[in-house]
Amino acid sequence: MLSCFRGIIGSSSSSKDGSSSQSPNGSESTLVNEKSEKVSMITSTRTSKSSATLYTNAHLVGFEKEGLSSVLVQDGRVEWIAAADEKKELPEIVERIDLNGQWLGPSMIDWHVHSKLAAQSEHRVHLDSLKSAEGVFARIREALGDPKYDREDLIGVDMRNGDWRDNDQMNRVNLDEKVSSTRPIFLFYNGYHSVVCNSIGLTKYGQKAEGSGILKEHAAWPLTHQLGKVEDEVMDGWIDSWAKDAASLGVTEIVDLEIDFNIRDWRRRAQNGFNTLRVNLGIYENHFEDAVKQGYKTGDIVDEDGLRLIKIGPFKMVTDGGLGSQTACCHDPYPNTTDYGMMNDSPEKIKLWTRKATEHGFRLAIHAIGDQANTYCLNTMASNPIPPLEGSTIEHAQLLVLNEIPIFTKLGLIASVQPVHLVDDRETCLKYWPGREHRAWALKSLADAGVRMKFGSDNPIAELNPWEAMAVAISRRRKGGLPLSEEQAVDVHTAWVSSTSNGRASIQAGDQADFVIIDKDPLKCDADGLRSISVQGTVLGGRWTYRK
Repeated sequence: MLSCFRGIIGSSSSSKDGSSSQSPNGSESTLVNEKSEKVSMITSTRTSKSSATLYTNAHLVGFEKEGLSSVLVQDGRVEWIAAADEKKELPEIVERIDLNGQWLGPSMIDWHVHSKLAAQSEHRVHLDSLKSAEGVFARIREALGDPKYDREDLIGVDMRNGDWRDNDQMNRVNLDEKVSSTRPIFLFYNGYHSVVCNSIGLTKYGQKAEGSGILKEHAAWPLTHQLGKVEDEVMDGWIDSWAKDAASLGVTEIVDLEIDFNIRDWRRRAQNGFNTLRVNLGIYENHFEDAVKQGYKTGDIVDEDGLRLIKIGPFKMVTDGGLGSQTACCHDPYPNTTDYGMMNDSPEKIKLWTRKATEHGFRLAIHAIGDQANTYCLNTMASNPIPPLEGSTIEHAQLLVLNEIPIFTKLGLIASVQPVHLVDDRETCLKYWPGREHRAWALKSLADAGVRMKFGSDNPIAELNPWEAMAVAISRRRKGGLPLSEEQAVDVHTAWVSSTSNGRASIQAGDQADFVIIDKDPLKCDADGLRSISVQGTVLGGRWTYRK
């Protein structure tokens, strides 16, 4: 089992401006761009100097027996909720919006995204549908001449090799001989924990052109960071577009775990007018001291002079690898090998940093995918003299030892999970975690033990789509696909409250006015019903960020 620790190396240093010589980036997959019909189903009566908004004739999610309601929003918060026919005193100036019987509920949150990688995803070659190394080679040969990928470095993402028969053919030599030896090529496995490079790609970024050309974990992270460098203006434009896509799906808030100097980047975006999402910024070891020197802790506002949408989020550690790269650290070796995966951090380092971050006022977000990594993290955190702050999470919690789940409740930890991973990685799970499927993405076991869950996407590893995430959580399958351990499905109420921005089924007086307006009651939907929900509008702090 100690082989899991072979990936541990020293952490890199950071400068005062937040630059880093070694900085891992998150994960990669498909960015969904849903185009809405240009048909408005919301009618409104506008006034030019509105100071409050009254939503009328609304069905409220969670109160289906109450009939139609009215909701008054003032100064970005819910002032009151009343029956539609109840007479209530209104402000002198009020905008009235008739929802015509549509459903109003708390908006959606995505608890785990990587903003830069997600924004870059549309500019990289997607390989998730390909079923062989030869298929990948053919797709990359086509992309060599595609003007869409006009940067010198050609980057492919989201390789899923769970059902490849020729997996051993994916290496540096074949990339050189079958694709190109003159243009740098970098192909990432699903999860961004490993990358295959051709020889010129390796040498361009200071690596030796030898062996398989496959870099994993710490060896891959500096390269991931270098390949992700894009001019600030270009990146901010991409992120603005990505955020608007999220808003069109009812999302008003994200936890951004991009491994970069998020404070600097998001402060700049806020100053330049970003106003689409609430953003909770992940802080990593490389930038922890910078954040502390600035006096920050979890919950502090970064854009004090703006809309106050940008906050400091959790302290994040990536303790092990990923299933897609077969680097998730497990109690059992990967089939037909003596390889248990990789721990990026020792238990001693996990204990040191979780305690240090907690003492400085940071909630924790601890990446643990394999069951051995989860064992190390849960037991290490339980041995600390002070418990983690409320809202701290195990990120992913993909493979668990079921009798260790009570440690979550003992420590008050949240399981931050990405349901769509279980269908995206179904074949990979069956191949590399055989006989353990019932412990993979064990949502019902967590729910039955009273563990709070927060759903996310890990976008761009999986699509940022909370409706698909909920549908998968209650069905354990993609539409028309095969299931994975159906006994671990949760009920729709659990899926809904794990996805809402307020963590509840419904809104109440005093809440931030962060709403989603939809065409049906999600609590009455099966998986197909959730997938077919149409978002009619998204409201952030009382103002529209999306309106169909």
